[in-house]
Amino acid sequence: MRRKKQLTACLLAFALLLGMIPASEVSAAKKVSLSNKKLTVTKGKSKTLKVKNTKKKVKWKILSGKKYISLKKKGKVAVSVKGKKKGTAKVQAMVGKKKLTCKVTVKNVKTSKTTPAPPVTTTPSATPLANSTNDAEALKNLIAEQKKQGASSELSEDIQNSKQYTWKNGRLVGIDWRKVELKGELSTEKFSALHYLYCNNNQLTSLDVTKNTALTYLSCSDNQLSRLDVTKNTKLLDDAIRCDANVVIIRNNN
Repeated sequence: MRRKKQLTACLLAFALLLGMIPASEVSAAKKVSLSNKKLTVTKGKSKTLKVKNTKKKVKWKILSGKKYISLKKKGKVAVSVKGKKKGTAKVQAMVGKKKLTCKVTVKNVKTSKTTPAPPVTTTPSATPLANSTNDAEALKNLIAEQKKQGASSELSEDIQNSKQYTWKNGRLVGIDWRKVELKGELSTEKFSALHYLYCNNNQLTSLDVTKNTALTYLSCSDNQLSRLDVTKNTKLLDDAIRCDANVVIIRNNN
């Protein structure tokens, strides 16, 4: 009987002692951590970042890259991370004295780029034909004009350069002036047979293609253009124009 009472007393003491131990020590304590140590956000979009295994109020802070992201609190333990522009940033979460850091990468919106093949598929002649005198002289004058405006040596003065100039039946049908440091204004009005024009990645402030009625492809992105008049280019379809989004394209709606 005495042993039974002693055993009961021991069990009660053990139970009391067990009740005094925090639950976090009875069962393995879960570590306070971030839901993501690395986060990728698309420009203009948001993703949620939160601290796990805590009920304490979390303080959020952008350690670096404030121009790339912004934060908006969501409750006590979470924050919404919004991408502002392409780049990387670091976000810190502080829970009491504990500091947690997340690296955020902001990416640009993916756009499907489909570059159609140049509309002229014929093999360019090595030498312009005899009846191309007007186009040849006009091209030489245009090259000289662009050189005066600061075009680089990459702009070929050799009108027989098949990488930059395409001729068909003695007419100039293609110009490829990508990344040749064109500046100021560019007018191709003298080339009525021009089918395609590449003048992207330059510093043009004005582009006149209103008299190129045969034009079927135009690439003029990455310049300093604010407007583009294609009212006369009836053969130039929407998907054959490569232009910056901020450029106002004037079309003939009739």
